[in-house]
Amino acid sequence: RVNVSGFGGKLHGQYKFKSWCGIEGAYVNSGEASSDASSASGSNVELVYKGIVFQGIGYIPTPLEELDLYLKGGFYDFDVDLTIDGVEGGKGSDSGAVLGAGGSVHLTESLHFRTELDWYEASDAEFWTVSVGLEYHF
Repeated sequence: RVNVSGFGGKLHGQYKFKSWCGIEGAYVNSGEASSDASSASGSNVELVYKGIVFQGIGYIPTPLEELDLYLKGGFYDFDVDLTIDGVEGGKGSDSGAVLGAGGSVHLTESLHFRTELDWYEASDAEFWTVSVGLEYHF
Protein backbone atom coordinates (compact mmCIF):
# COMPACT_ATOMS: atom_id res chain seq x y z
CA ARG A 1 0.00 0.00 0.00
CA VAL A 2 1.40 3.41 -0.96
CA ASN A 3 0.45 6.74 0.60
CA VAL A 4 1.59 10.21 -0.45
CA SER A 5 4.02 11.59 2.11
CA GLY A 6 4.88 14.99 0.69
CA PHE A 7 4.24 17.65 -1.87
CA GLY A 8 5.05 17.47 -5.54
CA GLY A 9 5.12 20.14 -8.16
CA LYS A 10 3.99 20.85 -11.70
CA LEU A 11 4.97 23.55 -14.16
CA HIS A 12 2.75 23.78 -17.22
CA GLY A 13 2.28 25.82 -20.35
CA GLN A 14 -0.84 25.98 -22.46
CA TYR A 15 -1.84 27.26 -25.89
CA LYS A 16 -5.51 27.89 -26.69
CA PHE A 17 -6.46 27.39 -30.34
CA LYS A 18 -10.02 28.55 -29.70
CA SER A 19 -11.90 29.68 -26.59
CA TRP A 20 -13.03 26.07 -26.08
CA CYS A 21 -9.88 23.98 -26.82
CA GLY A 22 -6.12 23.93 -26.60
CA ILE A 23 -3.03 21.88 -25.82
CA GLU A 24 -1.01 21.71 -22.64
CA GLY A 25 2.45 20.47 -21.74
CA ALA A 26 3.78 20.04 -18.22
CA TYR A 27 6.78 18.89 -16.20
CA VAL A 28 5.65 16.90 -13.15
CA ASN A 29 7.59 15.87 -10.03
CA SER A 30 5.40 13.74 -7.72
CA GLY A 31 7.43 14.28 -4.58
CA GLU A 32 7.98 11.19 -2.44
CA ALA A 33 5.32 8.54 -2.08
CA SER A 34 6.13 6.00 0.63
CA SER A 35 4.67 2.81 2.06
CA ASP A 36 3.06 2.91 5.47
CA ALA A 37 3.77 0.62 8.44
CA SER A 38 1.18 -1.90 7.24
CA SER A 39 3.24 -2.96 4.21
CA ALA A 40 3.56 -6.74 3.91
CA SER A 41 7.38 -6.78 4.01
CA GLY A 42 7.72 -4.12 6.72
CA SER A 43 10.11 -2.24 4.44
CA ASN A 44 9.96 1.49 3.89
CA VAL A 45 9.43 1.92 0.13
CA GLU A 46 9.69 5.35 -1.52
CA LEU A 47 8.78 6.21 -5.11
CA VAL A 48 9.35 9.41 -7.07
CA TYR A 49 7.72 9.98 -10.47
CA LYS A 50 9.02 12.83 -12.64
CA GLY A 51 8.68 13.65 -16.29
CA ILE A 52 6.55 15.23 -18.99
CA VAL A 53 2.85 15.27 -19.82
CA PHE A 54 1.13 16.33 -23.07
CA GLN A 55 -2.64 16.79 -23.15
CA GLY A 56 -5.46 18.15 -25.24
CA ILE A 57 -7.79 20.35 -23.20
CA GLY A 58 -11.47 21.14 -23.78
CA TYR A 59 -13.32 23.90 -21.95
CA ILE A 60 -16.89 23.47 -20.73
CA PRO A 61 -19.14 26.55 -21.16
CA THR A 62 -20.25 28.19 -17.89
CA PRO A 63 -22.57 31.12 -17.24
CA LEU A 64 -19.80 32.85 -15.23
CA GLU A 65 -17.11 34.73 -17.16
CA GLU A 66 -14.71 34.44 -14.19
CA LEU A 67 -14.86 30.61 -14.11
CA ASP A 68 -13.23 28.13 -16.50
CA LEU A 69 -14.04 24.40 -16.25
CA TYR A 70 -12.18 21.88 -18.39
CA LEU A 71 -11.54 18.23 -19.23
CA LYS A 72 -8.22 17.01 -20.57
CA GLY A 73 -6.53 13.85 -21.78
CA GLY A 74 -3.24 12.77 -23.22
CA PHE A 75 0.04 10.99 -22.64
CA TYR A 76 2.75 10.99 -19.93
CA ASP A 77 6.36 9.77 -19.85
CA PHE A 78 7.90 9.55 -16.37
CA ASP A 79 11.19 8.44 -14.84
CA VAL A 80 10.60 6.40 -11.68
CA ASP A 81 13.07 6.22 -8.77
CA LEU A 82 12.62 3.47 -6.16
CA THR A 83 14.24 3.46 -2.71
CA ILE A 84 13.80 0.61 -0.21
CA ASP A 85 14.82 1.25 3.43
CA GLY A 86 17.01 4.17 2.29
CA VAL A 87 18.87 2.12 -0.36
CA GLU A 88 18.39 2.79 -4.06
CA GLY A 89 16.13 0.03 -5.35
CA GLY A 90 16.32 0.89 -9.00
CA LYS A 91 15.36 3.34 -11.66
CA GLY A 92 12.91 2.84 -14.44
CA SER A 93 10.38 4.57 -16.59
CA ASP A 94 6.64 4.49 -17.08
CA SER A 95 4.39 5.95 -19.74
CA GLY A 96 0.73 5.82 -20.58
CA ALA A 97 -2.58 7.61 -20.62
CA VAL A 98 -3.53 10.53 -18.39
CA LEU A 99 -6.99 12.04 -17.89
CA GLY A 100 -7.95 15.09 -15.87
CA ALA A 101 -10.55 17.66 -14.96
CA GLY A 102 -10.33 21.00 -13.25
CA GLY A 103 -11.24 24.60 -13.05
CA SER A 104 -9.80 28.06 -12.65
CA VAL A 105 -11.15 31.24 -11.16
CA HIS A 106 -10.03 34.58 -12.63
CA LEU A 107 -8.53 36.68 -9.82
CA THR A 108 -7.48 39.34 -12.34
CA GLU A 109 -7.35 39.35 -16.14
CA SER A 110 -3.88 37.75 -16.06
CA LEU A 111 -3.85 35.83 -12.76
CA HIS A 112 -6.07 32.78 -12.18
CA PHE A 113 -6.39 30.31 -9.28
CA ARG A 114 -6.38 26.73 -10.64
CA THR A 115 -7.28 23.37 -9.13
CA GLU A 116 -7.42 20.00 -10.85
CA LEU A 117 -7.53 16.23 -10.49
CA ASP A 118 -5.42 13.99 -12.75
CA TRP A 119 -5.44 10.20 -13.17
CA TYR A 120 -2.40 8.39 -14.60
CA GLU A 121 -2.59 4.81 -15.89
CA ALA A 122 0.68 3.63 -14.31
CA SER A 123 2.05 0.09 -14.68
CA ASP A 124 0.26 -2.22 -12.24
CA ALA A 125 -1.28 0.75 -10.41
CA GLU A 126 -3.36 3.91 -10.60
CA PHE A 127 -1.69 7.19 -9.79
CA TRP A 128 -3.90 10.16 -8.80
CA THR A 129 -2.85 13.75 -8.23
CA VAL A 130 -4.73 16.74 -6.86
CA SER A 131 -3.16 20.09 -7.57
CA VAL A 132 -3.77 23.71 -6.73
CA GLY A 133 -1.84 26.66 -8.02
CA LEU A 134 -1.72 29.97 -9.83
CA GLU A 135 -1.74 30.60 -13.58
CA TYR A 136 -0.37 33.65 -15.30
CA HIS A 137 -1.85 34.50 -18.72
CA PHE A 138 0.14 36.52 -21.26
